[in-house]
Amino acid sequence: IFNIIYYQQNYLQQNIKEYKKSSHSNQISQEFSIQALDQIDNFQKNLIKRIGNYCQLKYKFWQKLKTEGFQNMNNFQQASIQLSNLGLELKNEYQNQLKKLNLNWAKENITFFRIKSIYFALILNDFVSALKQENIVYELLQRDSNKGNDIVQNYTIIKGNLQLLKISISKDRGRILNKSNNKIANFFNYQLQDFKQLTYINDLMPSFLKNIHNQLITNMLDRGYSKLVMNINKTFFMDKQGFITPINIYICNQDGYYDDFVMNSFLQEYKYFIYNTLNFNFIFEIQRLDQYQCQLIKYLTNDIKLKFKIKNTL
Repeated sequence: IFNIIYYQQNYLQQNIKEYKKSSHSNQISQEFSIQALDQIDNFQKNLIKRIGNYCQLKYKFWQKLKTEGFQNMNNFQQASIQLSNLGLELKNEYQNQLKKLNLNWAKENITFFRIKSIYFALILNDFVSALKQENIVYELLQRDSNKGNDIVQNYTIIKGNLQLLKISISKDRGRILNKSNNKIANFFNYQLQDFKQLTYINDLMPSFLKNIHNQLITNMLDRGYSKLVMNINKTFFMDKQGFITPINIYICNQDGYYDDFVMNSFLQEYKYFIYNTLNFNFIFEIQRLDQYQCQLIKYLTNDIKLKFKIKNTL
């Protein structure tokens, strides 16, 4: 047993050394990726609903034409003009949203190319261009398949392991502004209706963070800056079942709110690990445990209060 403990301590120390060597370079590359996420998120929100409305109108138009038809040419012309006008409005909106993007950032994000693929296929009926966008998506996924799970990349986005929270700072400190999002609710292991009942970001924090969170915000406002802003930090959230889960968090300012100071919080689920509740130091990371390892952990930590979450436990 003592040999195992000694091995785990050495293993931990080596991991910490390697992490310190790589964390700075990883952080820089992630910052450039993360800054694009808010732009892509707005690009998606501004277009997807419009595309959906257009597709519904287009479907109804063709169903009517195929089944019952139009009573006269005047009715047919009016329906055609309505559909065409909506298509032109959507095309103009697409071009306007495209101009707002930093394309050097967008070209690394599969969501951007997926939206382009949908636009080309459903709005312009240009299936050749749509296929080209899907090929780019495939190439990006192939490129990112060997990257670590703790790096912001396209697999992280697909799996839903990266989410954006918008938090009010000045108008109603700590209020979650984008609760009506099923993906965010799932990230915290909530049903959407239950998640909507939450009001403040503190409701998703373990007690040891909840007790200091508001003071951290006050300190930031008093000083005008914080080391936590525009940097990737490791922290925890508490899900509905009470599990404390490690995450990376990247906080930055949100422009466009004229009556409030709003912060964006990008949350990325991190590797699972066991930690000591007395000082929150890592004991060792967990990717998969068998029954023997579970028994060993219980034996080693019998006199220490631990909270842990296990991924893919056998």
